[in-house]
Amino acid sequence: MKQLVVMTIMSSAASLKVKNYLPWAFLSIIPFLLFFRVIFFDFVALDDELLIVDNPTIRGISVPNIVQAFTTFDPELYVPVTLLSHQIEYSVFGLHPTVYHAVNLLLHIGSGLVLFQILKRFFRGRAPFLLSLLFLVHPLQVEAVAWAAARKDLLAGFFFLSSLLWYLRFKERGRGYRVSVGLFLLGLLSKVSVAPLPLLLVILDLFEGRIMWREKMPYIVLSAVFIIVAMVGKAGQMGDLLTPLLLAFVAVPHYLFKLVLPLNLSVLYPFVEQVSIANTQILIGFFIVVALSIGAWVLRKRMPIVGVAWVLFLLLLAPSFLNVAKGESLYFASDRYMYLPIVAILIMVGTLVREKLSEVVLIIAVIACSILTMLHLPTWKSSEALFSQVIAAGYPSHLAISNLAGLRLKKGELEEAALLYEQSLAIQETAETYFNVGQLLSAQGRLDQATEAFRKAVAITPMDAQLHAKIGSLLLMRGQIDAAYQSLREADRLDPNQASVQYNLGLIYEHNGEIVEAERRYRRVLELRPDDPQARKKLEL
Repeated sequence: MKQLVVMTIMSSAASLKVKNYLPWAFLSIIPFLLFFRVIFFDFVALDDELLIVDNPTIRGISVPNIVQAFTTFDPELYVPVTLLSHQIEYSVFGLHPTVYHAVNLLLHIGSGLVLFQILKRFFRGRAPFLLSLLFLVHPLQVEAVAWAAARKDLLAGFFFLSSLLWYLRFKERGRGYRVSVGLFLLGLLSKVSVAPLPLLLVILDLFEGRIMWREKMPYIVLSAVFIIVAMVGKAGQMGDLLTPLLLAFVAVPHYLFKLVLPLNLSVLYPFVEQVSIANTQILIGFFIVVALSIGAWVLRKRMPIVGVAWVLFLLLLAPSFLNVAKGESLYFASDRYMYLPIVAILIMVGTLVREKLSEVVLIIAVIACSILTMLHLPTWKSSEALFSQVIAAGYPSHLAISNLAGLRLKKGELEEAALLYEQSLAIQETAETYFNVGQLLSAQGRLDQATEAFRKAVAITPMDAQLHAKIGSLLLMRGQIDAAYQSLREADRLDPNQASVQYNLGLIYEHNGEIVEAERRYRRVLELRPDDPQARKKLEL
């Protein structure tokens, strides 16, 4: 009998142990199976080339590369830890996209597991598990996981959640404070978007009835320093602050709608209308944000967590509001910017999960989101699929159309590329698109039209030396010597280090009988390109 009791107790303990590990297993296995295909995806022609493939800073672990990562912006963000992660990957595996995608997936799963530990401190029953699972499988997370260049968002998110977890442990046990501060620093070094963490810690203190400012000071100081650093990096793109503020009223309702109904997701959400408080979309968004804020205030006593979650949602989104201007276009949202703010909404949902019916609704949401994520994931398998999705979703993005045209051009599909460039210019006339059109027309031998395209590009960006060089080269080919000389001289003034410009100027000087100046230009070509056969032949070297 005694032996039977012992065996029963041991069996129950083993069963309990297995039961305790099951949530962790499911939170690891389900997202892994859901996102597994991403490791077979390629790099895409949208920041992956700039930040990874063509970025010399990530080409291996070395003292110069590490110093470069910690002393420069890339190109306007300060993300040294993100660059360091790519340096490690490159040193071990080279530029194989599988590795970069696999690390992204592991970071995402890790964030879900950390979130589970955090939510268990605030909610009971199955709610922490279901909410964490929803975080992991929601379609809005696809961009952050499937886009190699979104590593900074994943790293920052992981360190943000980890710092919060260790802070909560510190409050419980009196240990882990330095670990929390260190993790917060790593998060800031990954991306400054985690800067609102100190405000969250202050909010947690308010629930306890008093604010411990002394223990918050390291977080506040770090946050302030990195915000200043971020402003330095963004100085050239800041522009007026009214535009980001107004577009925030478009972004917030958009994110909330996509949380509930994540359909027609896109890597680009362009805003092509007039940015004004009189704009209908902005005005409606303003009233939605105000109404939700009033609702949270009204519920502050009966359901204070709702107000906290709403404030946290806006705080975590706030850094992204300054990223509306990219090049010559405006974009009001990006799916990856919701990586952390979605946690605030999940906390709000968690307060409503008080009965089995609510849990059933959450389970249905998890299943629905998993299906939608499986359908959306192939969007990121290639550059062509990515840009085609933007167009299919109905977003008027000249960039997506122009990039798709470039891919068609590489395949030799000139007519289709030309049609796509026309569509892109109909949405927005940009110097880059006109330049690409000029290149296409030049390849087709339509020199007059190519010249006109380059001139339209110059009208938009008159200080671009390459454009003046292109015009000069085409005019020279058409025998318009004087006009070609003017364009080439302007290109030389803007950038004296273009070998093709020096050579063409040499040809003009030679044609005009100015042999000494022509030889000087040919020698300059060899300084820039020592093995240039044409210049060497001209100088008979």
